[in-house]
Amino acid sequence: MAELMTEKLEGLDALADQIERAAAAIARLRDENGKLNAHVKDLEGKLGAGEKQLAGRKLDEVLSELDLLRGVEKQWTTERKEIAHRIEDLVKKLEKLET
Repeated sequence: MAELMTEKLEGLDALADQIERAAAAIARLRDENGKLNAHVKDLEGKLGAGEKQLAGRKLDEVLSELDLLRGVEKQWTTERKEIAHRIEDLVKKLEKLET
């Protein structure tokens, strides 16, 4: 009889350990869930701000405008390099004239 009681107590102890581990896991998951919910709200806020900046414009329109602006930027960079090269050539010519 004592042996049976010991086995039942050991079984109850093992069950108690499992319950404690499960409770700890649930608490950890609740904490992670809270953090994830806060992160989702933050991202939703950023998304809302981005939508306001678009001011109702369609994404395709914005992307095509962005491509156009990148093309203009490349053009200006090329022109700037050409002008810098011309200036260097003029400086060399002036140096030759001075000598």
